[in-house]
Formats: sequence, C-alpha cells, structure tokens
Amino acid sequence: MLLATMGRFREARPLLEESFNFEHLVSGDLYHQLGLCYFDARELERAKEAFLEALKRGLDDTWATTAHHELGKIYMRKGAFARAIEEFKLAEAHADASNTPKKYIYDGLAKSFRKLGMNDEAAHYADLAK
Repeated sequence: MLLATMGRFREARPLLEESFNFEHLVSGDLYHQLGLCYFDARELERAKEAFLEALKRGLDDTWATTAHHELGKIYMRKGAFARAIEEFKLAEAHADASNTPKKYIYDGLAKSFRKLGMNDEAAHYADLAK
C-alpha cells in the first residue's frame, strides 16, 4: 500500500492484488489503493468498483475524500455529470476533516455543472477553485 501512496502504481498493483489471498489484509484501505492503481492504468470500471468497495468497507476521512474525488472524475469521463457532482460534493464534505485542499474538488464541480448547462453553479464553483 505504501507503493501506491507514493504513486508507484505499476509496482503496487500486483502486490495489492496478491493481498486478496490473505483475508486478514483485505480492508477498505486496500481497495482504495487498488482503485488508485486501476485509475492510473485507465481501467475506469475496475477503479470505480474498487473505490465503491473501499467506501462500503470504511475509510478514514482522508481516503474517503480521495475515493469520492476519484469517483467523481470517473463519472465525468463516462459523461455521467450528475453522478460526478454527487461524488464531488461527498468529497467536499470530507475535505475539511482530512485537511484536503478543495481547489480540485471545486474544479470538478465547475466542469460537471458546465457540462449540464448549469452555468450559474459552474461559475460559482469556478470562482471557489481560484
């Protein structure tokens, strides 16, 4: 999991996948880090499933913020902008507790609202992202 945290996703992925052979190691954190590996490899459906399972199993606020933010990005790429907005708002809700900067969350919200033609909301979040 440390390799994934360091952004060394290609090295981390096979080790994380191997961890499923050891039931006591399977946790929300494991799924979260694996989700990051899949996202990096552009395997969006697998990343989405891993992040959803991570959230289901439980994450601290820092990882929950990241999981919701990454899910928002996945939904944006799939053109599901309303669902992306839901995830970005969930990320925003956890951001203060995890001391996560909100700039990128607001940027995702602005882009998603713009794609839905909700320009006032898009402008609001674009201003917050500055």
